[in-house]
Amino acid sequence: MTTFRHHRITDVKSARLPAVQALQSHIKREFFSVSKYLTVGEVITMLRANPGLPTALHMVVLINDKGEYQGLVIMAQLITACTSQPVAELCQGERHFASALGDAHSAARLLCQSVWPALPVLDSCHRVMGVLELPRARAILRLDGTQQPSSAKPAKGWQRHIRFWK
Repeated sequence: MTTFRHHRITDVKSARLPAVQALQSHIKREFFSVSKYLTVGEVITMLRANPGLPTALHMVVLINDKGEYQGLVIMAQLITACTSQPVAELCQGERHFASALGDAHSAARLLCQSVWPALPVLDSCHRVMGVLELPRARAILRLDGTQQPSSAKPAKGWQRHIRFWK
């Protein structure tokens, strides 16, 4: 067994045993990810062909051929884009992610202060393990006893999308 292989197994085992405050225990593992090399039309076809997707899908996670996180695409942008356009051109949020073994409170605070509806959670190899959604992030902050300041509360519904587009 090579040293690399041994370290990889150690990383996986430690990632499966979440610490008390680790973010991994709060994530939702149901998300939609596609290759960044696809076109918008191909992604829309995949979305239509998958009946198991949640009806309120807000974003698509982009990955490369190694399965590593590349960024996010908002669903409203995807629907209004030209079908022959590469989906990588719509990519945003390359730095919007958190580590699975990181602190849940800091990740929840990061998500609540951003314009995104979810925060991708990555493993040590930069692959997406799941997403932290906004309601769960608010619950983490409530459980920790720290309320958001009134100026940091994100907008709700259409106001959130309008603020994002400005």
